[in-house]
Amino acid sequence: MIPGMDLERNWYREDDIATKLYASSTYEADFNTVNNDVTYTQSPVTSSYIRIGKMVFVTILVDFSKVTSVGTGQYYVTLPFQATRHAGITTGMLHENNTARHLLEGVVEKESYRMLLYWISNQSELKAFTHTQPHNAINNDDLFHFEGWYEAEVQL
Repeated sequence: MIPGMDLERNWYREDDIATKLYASSTYEADFNTVNNDVTYTQSPVTSSYIRIGKMVFVTILVDFSKVTSVGTGQYYVTLPFQATRHAGITTGMLHENNTARHLLEGVVEKESYRMLLYWISNQSELKAFTHTQPHNAINNDDLFHFEGWYEAEVQL
């Protein structure tokens, strides 16, 4: 056994990384369309991040059961910190009616908080994720999530 190692525990806690460069928290991500016309009764977004230095791992879940109007135009979500450069987060998935799955990609421009959302077509093309694409209509059984890394503009 390695001294100080807890073999019963297989996860990390914030106090495991003793540095001021580490931070983790929930945050209030905005979810909308480029036309700003999504409405909801309560926020459909659950979001959190872990930051180590300038690298940020973000987790975002959007549950359409809380959405009253799905809006028109391309969807976006906001990140907790501005991106230092153009980046893609390619680990997203749309769960359609608990049956079909569609791969999603988020793209954020340099010095932006806004991550535009795309779906990946059968021809591996990025297409705007909207209320009618990649399937006919978003409904209350649908949800999507993103998990991934990007480099952030943060003061260390």
